[in-house]
Amino acid sequence: MTQAFKELEADGMKLTPELVAVFSPCRTHHANRFGTYELRERDLEPIGYGVTFLM
Repeated sequence: MTQAFKELEADGMKLTPELVAVFSPCRTHHANRFGTYELRERDLEPIGYGVTFLM
């Protein structure tokens, strides 16, 4: 980001603390930290792992 700011300043853009404060290297808007989960019913078949339980 520092390099990008330096390039903007070299192109004549004036960077103020207020303007720089809204930039972030991390995605924060509509953040989905743990993935996308669909809450709809699905017809999934059971998985046969071929495991035999001994008792």
